[in-house]
Amino acid sequence: MKKKLLIGTWNLCNGMTMKMDYIKAVLKEKRLDILFLQETEIPDGYNMSLLNIPGFKLECELKSLGNKIRLVCYIRENISFNRKFEEENSHVILLRIDNGFTIDNIAGLYHPFKIEENETALSKAKIQLRNVTDFLQDSKVNLILGDLNLDYEKRRENSYQHRKIYDEWLETITAFDLIQIYKEPTWERIYNNNVRTSILDHVYVDDMSAVETITVEKQPISDHSLVCVTSIGKEKRTKFSEIEYQCWRHYSQQKLKEELKKIDFHTVSIGTAQQICNKLDHELGKVVDLLTPIVCKTVRNDRFEPSFITAEKKKLKNLHKKAKKKKCPFLMKKCRTLERKIKRALYNSKKEKIRNEANLGPNNLWKAVKIAQEKTQASYPDEMQDFNGQKLKTNQEKADAFAKTFAKKTEEVVSEVKIKENEVYNGKMKRTG
Repeated sequence: MKKKLLIGTWNLCNGMTMKMDYIKAVLKEKRLDILFLQETEIPDGYNMSLLNIPGFKLECELKSLGNKIRLVCYIRENISFNRKFEEENSHVILLRIDNGFTIDNIAGLYHPFKIEENETALSKAKIQLRNVTDFLQDSKVNLILGDLNLDYEKRRENSYQHRKIYDEWLETITAFDLIQIYKEPTWERIYNNNVRTSILDHVYVDDMSAVETITVEKQPISDHSLVCVTSIGKEKRTKFSEIEYQCWRHYSQQKLKEELKKIDFHTVSIGTAQQICNKLDHELGKVVDLLTPIVCKTVRNDRFEPSFITAEKKKLKNLHKKAKKKKCPFLMKKCRTLERKIKRALYNSKKEKIRNEANLGPNNLWKAVKIAQEKTQASYPDEMQDFNGQKLKTNQEKADAFAKTFAKKTEEVVSEVKIKENEVYNGKMKRTG
């Protein structure tokens, strides 16, 4: 049985050295096993022993000499893990959790608002993405979380200033089956008496069934909320299942003819009509089982996609491993091209699915919009009655009753409203006489 794992991510806003009491309280109250903290702003040469918390190990990001530590992680001492230093860069912490928990790989990220000298925001994002894609494992459950300083609500807006960075992220998470599992504001600040909100803290997972709950709570010392993810136990997790299907991969007309020639039809034709049918059915069944056998296939339960896209994703992962091993720029370029191809294929697949479900035409465009937004279709109640208590059965009767009620209410409102002589209504001055 796998145990639950409670993981949190929190941007402290302007440093952690003076906020240790709050951090200790959060770890205790929320019973977190792992907590990633961003914007910690620990100066170079700081006494790190002052940041130790009993019962937890402190892990810090790799940094260049002279720069502040902006990303740290507290991990409960009874959790065994392996940190992948060789695949890390600044503002990235990569953890492989040992057996005993549902989630296998955890990547904590921080994309700072202020980029260090000799770097651009786009180049920094590409480095982080390379770290993450090198770290992900196909047969394991992968979780990515942290403050990316990218507003999820603006990911499709062409005018968004970080659109190029977001395009890089979207291509990667799409190619690796990662899903953003929280879509409510995690950041809030007041500007000129107006409240502004954004989804800056992201949580991605490639297996939705591995997550039991996700919560977001505002904190008094930061404009970012604390985001907590709880994994489920092994007995509840059903990422994969097996299905049986008839495999036609090796079938051909020539092979069918060859197998039919091997049947002794003279022997089959001896006996009663029922016996002949049974023998023929048995012999033909053996040929079918030989040429198109029933085989088992492992499929994902949490989502569906066309098989050719799944094959392209597997091809991408193999190509990425090869490119990483050989450190070949040409192969990396092929990876990027394949990522874009997969992204387009997923978009077209989703569009075609919506068209088929809505039977898209001039009279049901709104239905397609609701399907795309994953909203349920509205319908008339099974039973309705008018003000006189008469039951309405057909949709036509229900529609007529609604029209009459609406007209009656409109007349009542008009009769009750009194417009003075000098008042303006409908954009014009009321005329008298």
